[in-house]
Amino acid sequence: RRFTQLDMEVTRQQLAQAERGMNKAKLQQLEQQRAAPQKSIETNRQKVDALQEQIDDLNARLDRETQDYNFAKATYDVNRYAFEVRRDAGKTDEDDQQEIDAEGARVAALNLTVEKTTAERDRLRAELGKFTGQAAEIQKQIDGMQADQKRLQARLETIAPSFSKT
Repeated sequence: RRFTQLDMEVTRQQLAQAERGMNKAKLQQLEQQRAAPQKSIETNRQKVDALQEQIDDLNARLDRETQDYNFAKATYDVNRYAFEVRRDAGKTDEDDQQEIDAEGARVAALNLTVEKTTAERDRLRAELGKFTGQAAEIQKQIDGMQADQKRLQARLETIAPSFSKT
């Protein structure tokens, strides 16, 4: 119990020091800079939402396509290995070779589908970035400045006594 109290006090002091050490003028400047891109996002809200919806749909499709590819690739690898073992033992014929080649072509086609969908998603993300990129970059800078405070605040909440912990 005493250790927890000391730990909380040290954390509070570190939090106060982090708050004093933060460049408030820089933070205020970044928040003001964030206003213009935010306004642009709000002005283009329908376009931003439509792009985000398309990206979400592509992500879902890409997940399915990637899973199909991974399963097909795993099956192909197993079948290819078994084929090569049989071939080395002299127990294969032309039909076996054609089956493996066809399976390899299917895997290649699935991989191409994944690559096309990924390219389309990346194109849409770049288009969305035209609207949200600057705001996201500024937010990242703000988050970086506040990271220590957030970490210490979370630590303080974690070590604070509560009914569920006692």
